[in-house]
Amino acid sequence: LTSELRALGFPPPLGACLSTPLLSRSQTLGLLVLTAPGSPTLTSQDRLVLETLTAYAAATVSNHLLKQETEQRLREMAFLYETGQTIASTLNLDRIMQLLLERVRHLLNVNAASIALRDETTGELVFEAASGEGAEMVLGLRLKPGQGIAGWVAETGKPLIVPDVYHDARFFPDIDRQLELKTRAILCVPIILKGRVAGVIEALYPGEIPSPQQALELLTALAGLAATAIDNARLFARVRNAESRYEGLFQDSVNSIIITDLQGLIVDANRNACTLLGRPRQALQGTPLTNHLPDTEQIEHALTQHVLNNRVAIFRTSALVESRRIQVEIHAKRIANTPFVQWIGRDISAETQLAQLREDMVRMLVHDLQNPLSNIMNSLDMLQEVLHEQEPSVPPDELLQISKRSGQRMHQLIRSILDISRLETGQAILDTRPTDLLPLIQEALDFVRPQAETKEIQLQTDLPAELPRVEIDSDMISRVILNLLDNAIKFTQIGGTVMLSAIAQGTQVRVAISDNGPGIPPDQVGHVFEKFVRAHQPDGPRGTGLGLSFCKLAVEAHKSQIWLESQPGRGTTVYFTLPVAR
Repeated sequence: LTSELRALGFPPPLGACLSTPLLSRSQTLGLLVLTAPGSPTLTSQDRLVLETLTAYAAATVSNHLLKQETEQRLREMAFLYETGQTIASTLNLDRIMQLLLERVRHLLNVNAASIALRDETTGELVFEAASGEGAEMVLGLRLKPGQGIAGWVAETGKPLIVPDVYHDARFFPDIDRQLELKTRAILCVPIILKGRVAGVIEALYPGEIPSPQQALELLTALAGLAATAIDNARLFARVRNAESRYEGLFQDSVNSIIITDLQGLIVDANRNACTLLGRPRQALQGTPLTNHLPDTEQIEHALTQHVLNNRVAIFRTSALVESRRIQVEIHAKRIANTPFVQWIGRDISAETQLAQLREDMVRMLVHDLQNPLSNIMNSLDMLQEVLHEQEPSVPPDELLQISKRSGQRMHQLIRSILDISRLETGQAILDTRPTDLLPLIQEALDFVRPQAETKEIQLQTDLPAELPRVEIDSDMISRVILNLLDNAIKFTQIGGTVMLSAIAQGTQVRVAISDNGPGIPPDQVGHVFEKFVRAHQPDGPRGTGLGLSFCKLAVEAHKSQIWLESQPGRGTTVYFTLPVAR
């Protein structure tokens, strides 16, 4: 004992020695040692003084240790509070994890720390953040379920202190070998999120862990902060993604969408709505919807009678877009459980126009079919009367020819309608073969001659004595020529002229049909080959708008071209080409 006391710094000479434990709350805090020269005798008074001194020393030491522990706890609490404040300052998950690891390294004085999160699809742990030695190389590494100390903690959900990793079978040394690290001890705690392990935090020590239990408690507290921060960051990311998807759908919608409050004041509008109303988004916000759409009564009625009663309101109105008035169908409904109304506007101008064109087409089809049918019926009635006459006032053959031509006209119109549908869908309906074009032209001229004579229109031709044979479907091209001649006669005034010409040009034959009618307005020339489109002319003849559309499809089916040139007041010429037969 004498040598030990001297080692502790007690001065010689050392005679008698008295030692007594310092006890506090049944815990030994230290030892009180008294030395004296010689061999003094302790009296009862000395014993009382010694007991008092021992109690005082034990209380002093206890208070000092308690103070140190309290200060340490306060430092830890302040540290956790500061850490919580720091990671709460951002909702960026990567930034949160990096800030957390920096705090871990600073507080626990470790050489490396990392966070691995569970991949919900595979169950693997993926190192998402790292700080310290080998941090860059750790990122992205994956551990299979249960692999390594981190994998064990993730699977069991229990924190773990490993004082010597090389004596623990759970240690996975491959990472240390790859990164050339020297890890001696590891602290690893799970990140518990809503009752499930979302990942782990690891702290790596090159030597022994000072105060391992205290460090484990602190790291567990940090993991709790991390769980809350990660949950908030993920929730925020999902909300942002949902907002981005909604904003994309909202802005990129083909319809115009306007959001108002229940009083009709505009809160938001997408791009198409801004185009529809002709004002930027900022200029629309806060203004009444009734300021921008003409039908104020319909809007107010939709709000008061439908939307406020949680019913969908549907009505039609109009809007002026780039000096053009369009028709709009509006659906208005209250957005569930919110004080907002969604107004979806759909441009129905094309649909309205198409419906009108279809109505006109049906009317024109009835008209175009009714005329030849009336001719047939009238011819048959006259033929019946003529057959009962002794001396016929009209030759029966002439009446039969009228009926035949009228029936052919009806047949031609019906076949053209059917062929348009087939050609548009790409069905092969051509039966091409080498054909002499001049007889087809002559046949078409003979067919329309009575119609031209009725209007005193001269049919003129400019045809060579011979033309090369063309590779065509003769029936279809015959109907093309008939359609174009019929159009030319229809739009030529009484006493006018229709000219048909043809000429060979290399591997093609070009046919032209001209009239000296009123011509086509320049703004309509580019549309006359479209279905149901008719050149609008005051007091002009009406048609289905299918003839030129059929001609275009039929010629293009022969890998050829059709076009027209027109001058208002001077007439129109339609050109088309046909391939020369090899």
